[in-house]
Amino acid sequence: MSTVPVGVAAAPVGDTTASTASSPPSAGTVLNITVNVAAPSFAPAAAPAAAPATKQCSKRKGSWQCSNWFPADDPRKTCSHHRKQASDFMKSSKGKVINKRSKSKHKKEIAKSDAKYKSKNKKQIAKSDAAYDRTPAGRASQKKDSARLIRHLYQSMRKMVRGTPNAGATPLSRGLFVSEADAQAHFRSTFAPWMTSENRGAHRRGAPYKTKWEIGHQMPKAIFNPLLIADVEKCFSRRNLIAQDARENRELGDSLALSDAQLLVLQPLWPAAAGGELAKLKSLFARVAKARAEADDGEEDEEASSDGEEEDEDEEDEEASSDGEEEDEDEEDEDESSDDDEM
Repeated sequence: MSTVPVGVAAAPVGDTTASTASSPPSAGTVLNITVNVAAPSFAPAAAPAAAPATKQCSKRKGSWQCSNWFPADDPRKTCSHHRKQASDFMKSSKGKVINKRSKSKHKKEIAKSDAKYKSKNKKQIAKSDAAYDRTPAGRASQKKDSARLIRHLYQSMRKMVRGTPNAGATPLSRGLFVSEADAQAHFRSTFAPWMTSENRGAHRRGAPYKTKWEIGHQMPKAIFNPLLIADVEKCFSRRNLIAQDARENRELGDSLALSDAQLLVLQPLWPAAAGGELAKLKSLFARVAKARAEADDGEEDEEASSDGEEEDEDEEDEEASSDGEEEDEDEEDEDESSDDDEM
C-alpha cells in the first residue's frame, strides 16, 4: 500500500459522503489519499506429467533380450509380439505335440495348480463363465454339450434294451433305470400285442406297420430344451419312453399326436417352456412344426437347383432326422448284421 500526495481536492474513491464537497479545501492544502494498488498475481506452471512405468519383455536367448517395453502393470512377462508368436506356435502341429507331451509329464503339478487357482478365484471364474455362456460361442458350446449328452443317452439306452455291455451307462447314472433288466421290463410293459423282444429294430423304407418297434417318446424330444438338465431328464423319463411302431414313429416325427386329455395326464413331464399352461405347451409343437416346414422348404429349393441326383440318399437322410430313437446309421447296420444284440 502507498500514499500518493495530490494537490487537488478530491474525495476518496468509493466514498459516498459529501463532507469534502461541502467544505472545499483552502488553496495550498495537500490531501493524503489512500489508493490500493493490487500486486500482480502469477499462477505457478503445472508440473510435467510423469511417464507411465514400463518394463522390458523378458524374452531372452543367450545374451540377447527383446527390446520391446510395455506397461509395468501388465501381469504378463512378454510383449504382445512374443505372446502372439507363442500362441501361433502352440496352434501348430509341432506345438500341439509338445504341449500334449508337457501336460502328460506334469499332469499332477498342472492339476494341483488348476485346483489352487479355481479355489482362489471362484467368483471371478463363475462370473467369467456366465458372461461367456451369453455369447454366441458360449451358446454354441452349450448346444454341443447338450447334443452329446442326448446322444449318449440314446446309445446307452439302446444297449440297455439289447442287454449288451454298457460301461458307464448314462441312463443308469441319472437314475432312469436301475438295471438293464429294469429297462427291458419297462419297455415290455408298453408292448402292443404284436411286439416281442425279437422284433425290435429300425424302420426300413417300404416296410409295413407292425413289423419293427423302436424306443419312442410320448412327447417328442424336439419340444424340450436340451440346455436344461431338468428338461432332458423329463424327456428321457421312463414315463415318457415307450415301445413304438417304428414306421409310425418315423411318420409322426415331432407332430402333436396326443389329445388334450392325454397331454394333461402327462403334465408332470411338460417342458419348462410350457409354464404349466396347455396352450403354451401346444404352441411348442406349432413352433417345431413351423421350423420343420421352413427346413423342408429350404431342402426343396436345394433340390430344385440340383440335377436330381442321389435322390435315395436324400430320403435316407430325411428318415434319419426324424424323432425316432433308431436314427443312428451305425445301429441300423448292427440290426442288419446281427440278431444277437436284440433284447
